Amino acid sequence: MTFKGWFITPTNPKEFDFTKPLEEDAKAYAQWQSADYQDDRDWVLSGTMNGWGKALDDFHFEKVSGKGNEFTITVNMSADDSFKCTVLRSDNTLDYNDTVNGANVGFTSIKNPGDNFEGKASLGDAPQDILCKVDGNYTLTLTTDPVNSNNSLTIVRNGDKVPEVEKEVITYHIKGKDITAWQDMLTAATKFNKVGGKLTLTVYLAEGDEFMFTQMKTKAGVSLQGLTFNIKNLDTESAKLFDGTGNCKVKTSGYYTFELDAENKTIKATLDTEKERTEMKYFLDGKFGTTNWGDYQKKQEEYKLTKNGEVYTIENVELAVGDEILVRGYAADATTIDWDTPRTDYGNEYLFGSVGVSAKDANIKIDVAGTYNISFNAYTQAITVAKAGKDVYLKGKNINNWEHQFKAEYKFVATADEAVYELTIEIEQGELGLAVYNIGESTGNGGWVGRDQLGTEGTANAMFGTDGNLNCQTAGTYRFVYNYKTNTLNIYTVTAE
Repeated sequence: MTFKGWFITPTNPKEFDFTKPLEEDAKAYAQWQSADYQDDRDWVLSGTMNGWGKALDDFHFEKVSGKGNEFTITVNMSADDSFKCTVLRSDNTLDYNDTVNGANVGFTSIKNPGDNFEGKASLGDAPQDILCKVDGNYTLTLTTDPVNSNNSLTIVRNGDKVPEVEKEVITYHIKGKDITAWQDMLTAATKFNKVGGKLTLTVYLAEGDEFMFTQMKTKAGVSLQGLTFNIKNLDTESAKLFDGTGNCKVKTSGYYTFELDAENKTIKATLDTEKERTEMKYFLDGKFGTTNWGDYQKKQEEYKLTKNGEVYTIENVELAVGDEILVRGYAADATTIDWDTPRTDYGNEYLFGSVGVSAKDANIKIDVAGTYNISFNAYTQAITVAKAGKDVYLKGKNINNWEHQFKAEYKFVATADEAVYELTIEIEQGELGLAVYNIGESTGNGGWVGRDQLGTEGTANAMFGTDGNLNCQTAGTYRFVYNYKTNTLNIYTVTAE
């Protein structure tokens, strides 16, 4: 055991001050700690500065070299920022949400609060939050113990705030045919988390799906793909779980856990043969219009998302600037829906392909008023909050060299039927297709519409084939009619008057 020092109680991190004159009887308590204690957990700061743990990339402690249980972080803080120290679990949840056994380092753990910090009330019986009273740049040193109450925190003010330097943040994600539609879907459901010094991801994958892993480098809001990993990076036993020589193809549906060693570019995979997927139902919750948080519990049919395969939707929701929403998921067989019923909340960490919204703590905040369609994909676990309708563009080899560049000349126009969009254009022979975006999107490839989406009504459909990309066989003027709700395209020949 290592002697930690003399303290005012057996567990309080405040050291006994032997220099202070005694005015009454007092006791000093010796505290000890196992000399070989190794803490490999991923400690993070969670507070108002990052939406209480919803944007953690810049708020991870670093382990002090040569120390098994000492961690440090240097951050800017503002007066009125409040926070705690906790652990990020492998499932992307924060440990302090376990109010009984969770790692929860609050105000009482600070050895030297001084005049810069004070305690602030927390939820329930949890330790007090730490409230910053003075702007500045601070270094926090956390010493951990197997007993949460023995954790101690030292905070030193280095001076005024340091100008923020835009950092490049590196993350790792799964990317696949169905799990992300081959798009870089950088959400909580696709992201590897660092647990015990190891990058791990647990995800449900359906039989027949194909996937890979990507390293994403994000700076100034722009994400670019770096390294990629596929079946060749799996160890021998892990590779037996999948088919394929490049991308991994799922043999058996189930929950897979992947452990990525990014330095050595190796991946270990395991399949949980006991865990089964739970059928769910989903509801919209929030504060918008005359609706308040929790109203869905009493008016379930009004706020329930409609199921269509893996996708659940609620359409034509009127939202104003400043409104906040969430999607709540419950087991389909839950007979009672209230605050005590087990649920999963999906907020801003699960957003994808959404325009006109931003993060407000865990919630999704509306920045642009309008009529919105809200969808949740139960397989990808992605929420899309988008204005009713679509932005649809035509692109092709001999039209714009596959680069529509969001120009008006290639953009479809909405018709009286809100689901139908049209474009009349003269084109040459060659391959082409439609790129479909949520209204306002101006990056990415969008959803692809090709021959597979051809309907049965277009007089020129047969001239464009039935499989893969569209292929114009005869140059001419054509009217393209696309219904985004049925995902059906019909093409008509336009004759000169």
